[in-house]
Amino acid sequence: MISRAPSGLDGAADLLAAVVHRQWAAEAAVRSLRRPQPLRLRWAPTRRQVAYPDAPVVAGGDLGDLDRLFASSANRQLVLLGGPGAGKSATTLLLALDLLERRAPDGPVPVLLSPASWNPHNEHLEDWLIRRLETDYPALRDRKAYGRHAARRLVAEQRLLPLLDGLDELPPDLLVPALEGVHRAFGPGRPLVLTCRGDEYEAAVRAGGAGLPAAAVVELEPVAADDAIEFLSASLPQVVERWAPVLDQLRTTRDSVVAWSLSTPLTINLARAVYGRPDRDPAELVDQQRFGDPAALDRHLLDSLVTAVYGDPPTPPPRLAPLPSGAARYPADRARRWLGFLAGHAASNAAGDIAWWRLPRPHLVLAIVLTGLLCWVATSEHAAVAVGFALGAAFTWLIGTVRRRAPVRHLLLAPLVLSVAIFFITYERPSSPGVTAAAAAGLALLVGVALSVHRPPHRTGLRLRGRGRAVLSRMAFGVVITVAAMAAAIPAHGVVNSRDLWSAPLALSVMVAVAWGLGTWLTSPPDRFSVPRPTRSLRGDVASTAVWLLAWIVAFQLPVAFAIVVMGKSVDASLPAMALSFGLGTGLGCVVNNASVLYAASLAWWALRGRLPWRLMRFLDDAHRRGVLRQTGTVYQFRHASLQRHLAGSG
Repeated sequence: MISRAPSGLDGAADLLAAVVHRQWAAEAAVRSLRRPQPLRLRWAPTRRQVAYPDAPVVAGGDLGDLDRLFASSANRQLVLLGGPGAGKSATTLLLALDLLERRAPDGPVPVLLSPASWNPHNEHLEDWLIRRLETDYPALRDRKAYGRHAARRLVAEQRLLPLLDGLDELPPDLLVPALEGVHRAFGPGRPLVLTCRGDEYEAAVRAGGAGLPAAAVVELEPVAADDAIEFLSASLPQVVERWAPVLDQLRTTRDSVVAWSLSTPLTINLARAVYGRPDRDPAELVDQQRFGDPAALDRHLLDSLVTAVYGDPPTPPPRLAPLPSGAARYPADRARRWLGFLAGHAASNAAGDIAWWRLPRPHLVLAIVLTGLLCWVATSEHAAVAVGFALGAAFTWLIGTVRRRAPVRHLLLAPLVLSVAIFFITYERPSSPGVTAAAAAGLALLVGVALSVHRPPHRTGLRLRGRGRAVLSRMAFGVVITVAAMAAAIPAHGVVNSRDLWSAPLALSVMVAVAWGLGTWLTSPPDRFSVPRPTRSLRGDVASTAVWLLAWIVAFQLPVAFAIVVMGKSVDASLPAMALSFGLGTGLGCVVNNASVLYAASLAWWALRGRLPWRLMRFLDDAHRRGVLRQTGTVYQFRHASLQRHLAGSG
């Protein structure tokens, strides 16, 4: 984390470059992309009819030549094609690191992104880039340090060099509009690197996709046998001796099954991972009776990976001390079952992401359990918790609906939610069976609407400057909705005292405004650049949830403290307890659909069923360091789509 940030857009660009380099250098180290030495990948001008006639003429080469080609190109636009497992992602990552290390002080910042979350029908590419920047690097929203809309200005002033890795990860029906969107956003002279599978890119161009007229279009070639031999031989003599039968066949029989299979970086790295242990003999790879075709050998490598990598402790994180003796060891059968479940989950979204806040949610189970607990509390002596929950959930949903400009169906539901809030303002215990049934129905409705909202992770930060408008806006929304609800509730409650007509709405409005103001202030975006990590994202949302709970508890204790300290009044001992219960319930209603709360509830359900480990984030980090997963910002992905499909089928 970088604690002090230079001011202005230049400072934002320089710090962004430093953080991006740190992020992907660590990922390259975990994936062993540079040790013992990089696998040599060669590229050549594509033979596909996808390049424009005026596109730059290129000769071919390896990664170093690709870097020089991009740097010397007048338009600085490159399209990198390749087949499945050809090494597009690894090449793009290493290219990004080279570009970052050679970046001039005022040059554009190379940022590696997956376009899988982009919908070209709904969002312009520049808007998507801005959104991704502000999500992955929230310090860019620090107006004090970098001015207003720093991310937008970085994009608009061409201070960004996007490397969009994996256009083929978009649904097939979006590839053509995606190419059109790239064409509109990146004209000649605006730097861009785009990767895609060759067949998918060619099909999209033939179907009408515009592509990039000024871009050099190159394609990764199959790994040459000599390069595979050199890579597998870069080890200790006793290790190379174990690989001798494979190396001999690569030298002498270029059309053998093992030669065809070990022609992609994916299978070469799988083979090295599976047969890296001394008790595994690579000589079985040349058994043609066992492996009659490359597909059979590929399936064997994919099937053996989990067993192989979970036989040893994981590698330690880059530049950190060795793992302690108590480091987690996961049995291979359990790891395979958990990874199979995660692979099925990853297959359900186009990006193939494993995001902790998108863990599959058992909505019906959560709704039934939560509603049942609240109904039990509503009929007990702690009914204030249930009433507070109802008001917190209702007000949070109503404020969010107005601020998000929600669809019409949500706006039509707003009067019903407001009516439920009004009902609970006047709710008293004990009640008649009819009132109790109405309370249960209202709680079920509020739980349902709360769980239907998918809130992204939040972060905490103690900074008021630049946040005044947001704080005041939230406070104003809270006051308006509270006054509206109280204005309808007081006549329904039969209040005739003129003092109560203004004092009750005023008191509750002040408490709601204080809570919303504190929560908004303390969950402001951080003002320090840091490498995006899944665990950091989870910790930030947990802290945000705790802040909101505390804000509501403090807000409802303020009147009690004011009466005791300032006015010198004595209050009944039950009043602070009731205020605490009401504040706690309101806070729970506010945070019930926070990402970390739903993650904890969903994880408990799947862990009880044996589908996931209880300490999921530790397991994911472990799988990342074992080479099963890769990390992209705040999400994990399987190291390759073929591994994901294989594990999903076996899970």
